[in-house]
Amino acid sequence: MPPIEIAIPAPPKGYSGVYVSPLNAGLRRQLGIGNQPVLDVLFAPEGSPASRAGLQAEDLIVEFLGKPVTDRDAFNDAVESLAPGTPASLVYLRDGKRMPVTMTVGERP
Repeated sequence: MPPIEIAIPAPPKGYSGVYVSPLNAGLRRQLGIGNQPVLDVLFAPEGSPASRAGLQAEDLIVEFLGKPVTDRDAFNDAVESLAPGTPASLVYLRDGKRMPVTMTVGERP
């Protein structure tokens, strides 16, 4: 009798829906941020988890899950490692003010 193959689906990946880019050193200095790595929000589609948490274009993400952001890939990996529906703490800057929020992670479409 041949072996039975059972396909086990991969768990769904977390999703923020936000498109980000590292902010270069010159702009960080100009904004008075110094050497702290930050991610510039390029786009947060309406209805995405990031948008529902209040993020919008030109916000600067500085922390995720209580830790400073280091780069785009690490941020995306951290989001994807969370199960959809997980609340995740996030801090961003808007007009120089720190804005702590909780984003409910969505499921990657």
